[in-house]
Amino acid sequence: MLVANYLLFFIVIKYNHYSKIMIQIAIADDHHLVREGIKLYLSQAPHIDLKFEASNGLELIHQLSVTTVDIVVLDLNMPIMDGRKTLERIQRLYGEKVKVIMLSFNNSLHFVKKYMKLGASAFLGKSSAVPVLLDAIESVYAGNLYFEPHVPQKVIEELHEIKQIDYKALPGEMLSPREIEVLLCLCEGLSCPKIAKKLFISTRTVENHKANIFTKFEVSNIPQMMVKAILLGYYDLPL
Repeated sequence: MLVANYLLFFIVIKYNHYSKIMIQIAIADDHHLVREGIKLYLSQAPHIDLKFEASNGLELIHQLSVTTVDIVVLDLNMPIMDGRKTLERIQRLYGEKVKVIMLSFNNSLHFVKKYMKLGASAFLGKSSAVPVLLDAIESVYAGNLYFEPHVPQKVIEELHEIKQIDYKALPGEMLSPREIEVLLCLCEGLSCPKIAKKLFISTRTVENHKANIFTKFEVSNIPQMMVKAILLGYYDLPL
């Protein structure tokens, strides 16, 4: 009975959360099949509103002049106007009002650093983009940067410092994949040093993630965090 009540409460919370938030996005990619794949994946998320799609940067910029979006999912290699020129144009015209998530077959560290310094909020490899794209969209919408697991912590901290990202989270904001890992470890009773060792990151980084989780959950201690984690569906009590 207790489990059933938790499940019902979780469904209500999720419904209310998504009914209040609608993230408006645009997709720019010259490959029709890629656009269709992204559209199909995002169609499962009720809080994502795909406003339009474009096959090149020039078409995207024209559409942005008449249609407002929160986030652009932008392919790097396109004809007529490529991703770099398009990113620079978006930055010049809209600044931080329009966030950009870039996609490329080459997601090397050099490319990640280069294009995020130019203004992108995330840079994803096309081979891994679809499974993590929703997480990236939610994170970027909340004002954060998003990184794939291969990006070293030193680079992440460097880019945050350069872009001067504010970590103040919106109430009920979704957790990033790394924050979820830390959350589950905390729910299992692990200390910050033990979590750091398990996840191969520094203790300070774990403490920062813990602070972000507390802020997003609007809690001040571990017991409160665990209750919120259960109610939001992040953690199941062992039966």
